[in-house]
Amino acid sequence: MQVYKFRNCLLNTLERSVLRENQYVEMTTKTLDVLQFLIENAGTVVSKDDILGNVWNGNFVEESNLPVHISKLRRSLDENKDSRFIETVQGIGYRFVAPVQSVSENEWQIACKDSRNLPSDFATANVHSIAVLPLRNESGDPNNEYLTDGLTEGLINSLSHIASLKVIARNTVFRFKNKNVDMSEVGDTLGVTRILTGRVRILGDNLAIGVELINADDSTQIWGGNYQRNVADLIAVLEEIAFAVAENLSSSTRLHRSKLFDNSLTRHPESYRLYLKGRYLLEKHSADDMYKALDFFKKSMALDSENIHSYTEIVECYRALYAYDYISYKEFLGVTKPLLAAASEGNQSIDVVQVMYCDLKMLEWKFDEAAKYCRQALAINPNCLKGRLRHSDLLLQSRNFTAALEQLERIMIIDPLSALIYKRIGRLFYLMGEHRNAIAYLNDALDLEPQSYEALSLRGAAYTEIGNYEEALRDFKESLCAENHLETLAMTGVVYAKQGESAKAHRVLRDLKGESSVRLVHSIILAYIYVALEKKKETYECLERAYAQHEPDLRALTYDPRWIPLRREARFKALVKRVGLPNLKD
Repeated sequence: MQVYKFRNCLLNTLERSVLRENQYVEMTTKTLDVLQFLIENAGTVVSKDDILGNVWNGNFVEESNLPVHISKLRRSLDENKDSRFIETVQGIGYRFVAPVQSVSENEWQIACKDSRNLPSDFATANVHSIAVLPLRNESGDPNNEYLTDGLTEGLINSLSHIASLKVIARNTVFRFKNKNVDMSEVGDTLGVTRILTGRVRILGDNLAIGVELINADDSTQIWGGNYQRNVADLIAVLEEIAFAVAENLSSSTRLHRSKLFDNSLTRHPESYRLYLKGRYLLEKHSADDMYKALDFFKKSMALDSENIHSYTEIVECYRALYAYDYISYKEFLGVTKPLLAAASEGNQSIDVVQVMYCDLKMLEWKFDEAAKYCRQALAINPNCLKGRLRHSDLLLQSRNFTAALEQLERIMIIDPLSALIYKRIGRLFYLMGEHRNAIAYLNDALDLEPQSYEALSLRGAAYTEIGNYEEALRDFKESLCAENHLETLAMTGVVYAKQGESAKAHRVLRDLKGESSVRLVHSIILAYIYVALEKKKETYECLERAYAQHEPDLRALTYDPRWIPLRREARFKALVKRVGLPNLKD
């Protein structure tokens, strides 16, 4: 028996158990294997290939699975800035940085006697959990991908309404699209015991769908079904499959069909088809595709004026275009006002509708009202991922970082392979001043999404705060190559100012002001540079213009570290109050 001690934890390699502060920690088989391999190589950088080769014995596995197991370990071991266990070495692998020592079996036995809980079988603890893998398009026509993706997303959304069921989110499961995967490996990585797979064939107006519910432990089939329908019956067959899956998961998940469906989906086949096309384009996350998606949502809405899901997606498109500087606040209000008037006549008992109202109230800087809508969304569907994200955002406004992090960690349980969540957690640690933890999570985000301009820019911001200006500039320049985002360009000016190279900082200011002739340039990003240059007059002039233009980033005045030099000033506090943010404490 080999027992390792690392900080407040013990690992027993024979019993394959971990104790933290004398409490058993539940881990999947592969997560525990990764931990043991890292501990046995403590202090040494081990490559991803080394981990994959040793833990998975040379069997093929997606490299992107590794950050999931690393993230699970960080959460399970309760890693924080004062107690770090694992370091991500970007582009190479990982290093176990906590001190490790071998201890006697007696120390393990004493810790076990003091334990107030017993180890439980992981599979038993997660019976009510499922991953819906992307349905395969077997029609031979790539133009039908929007439909198979839409069916997959519809099944995920429907099953997520079962409060007791853990349903893995879209962003994560779509990483397995068109890949031959080992079901037990998927189950172990995602922490689920049930997996739904399927295939779709479309020939003319005929639709054939085959689905299987798989036990992830042994890859055996629990249930299967085949459905032959007309394409016009797409919504009905989606509901039929979702209800059959729910019925076959476990006797304790049996429920009335109405619990799965809010009857908010349009019953108009063509309206629904156009809605799915819009959703397909929206997931590509580019401005061009967003404008194309808008066109499909509008056509969908024109065919069925009560299709409230198309309303919410149109508002979401405009919200994103405003947030990413493609349209002004005035333009945003102009296009959304009539939409909201129409949406108010539709079904309000839908989680995404309440999230839409939450988003709009946040943009209006009416944070208390936004919180009310967010609570309503989560009351309707506790598993609403967007609702959890907005709850985390709202908690930031009052600088409740711990509670905001708890919300993101809850999301990570159902969305463990999403680069978005790693970026959000990295950003949160940056805002908390825990820059090493921020960099670790942003490194993991970049492992999942190597060209993410946002992750690169955030990591550059963290490097800036710790004075590592060369690394910061390298990240900002790489981010600009991936996406010419003006805030990232502004951050290069911040670094130059902090380095004392004011001429270069002013050159960046001139470049940004020059961009205003061809695109929208928010005044707040100029203020970032002026505050770094310690030019208060120009800083406040920019902030006043930002306030007049209702720029979205003013919401971060109370928690963005770039404003720390101004936080004690009465004029800054007055601006905070005008934006509707909680008062800053000295």
